[in-house]
Amino acid sequence: MKKLLFIFFSIILLSACNNEAEVANYIKQADTYREEGRLVDAISLYNKALDLKEDSKIREKLNETEKEKETIEKTQNALDIFKEVDTYYLQDSDYVSPVKIKEATDKLRDAIDEIEKLDDTKQTDISEFVKNLKESSDYKQVKNYVESNVTDDAETMESLAFLYEDFQVLNEVGASLFNIIGVNISNIANMEIPSKYKEN
Repeated sequence: MKKLLFIFFSIILLSACNNEAEVANYIKQADTYREEGRLVDAISLYNKALDLKEDSKIREKLNETEKEKETIEKTQNALDIFKEVDTYYLQDSDYVSPVKIKEATDKLRDAIDEIEKLDDTKQTDISEFVKNLKESSDYKQVKNYVESNVTDDAETMESLAFLYEDFQVLNEVGASLFNIIGVNISNIANMEIPSKYKEN
C-alpha cells in the first residue's frame, strides 16, 4: 500500500514539475515574441501558460500585450485617416471647397481624438512612437487647426461665394490655409509604426 501511495504521489509530483517547465517555456517564448513585435503569437502562448497555471504575473503580461496590440491597431487606424485626407482631399487641386475642407477636418478630428486617448507612458516601441507623434510640430499644427472654428458654416460660405466675390476670396484663403496645413498632414500620413509590428 505504501508503495502504491509513493508511486501515486511521485506521478503527481512529476506531472506538476512537467507543467511548471511547460509554463516556463511558454512564458519565455511569449516574452521573446513580444520583444520581436509578434504580439498575436505572444498572446497565444500567454493564454496556453494560463491554461496550465493561473498566475497574476502571467495574466498581467497577457493584459499588457493585448493593450499593446490594441494601441498598434488604433494608431494605424488614425494614420490611415491622415493618408485618406492626404490622398483624397489634398492631391486634386490648389482649391478645395469649404464643404470638402470640413469633411476632411471632421475626419482628422476623429483621428486626433483617437490619438489623444492612446497611452504613451508604457515602455513599448508603439507607446514611444505615439509619444513622439503627439510631440511633433506637424501633429500640434494639425491639432490646432482642427480645434479652431475655421470650418464652421462651410455650406453657407460655399453658397455665398456664388453670389459675392468677397466670400469667394475668403474661401480661397481658407483653401490656401488648408493646403498649408496639408504639408503637416502629409508628413503624418507618411509616418509608419515601428517595423517590428508589421505582422500584427
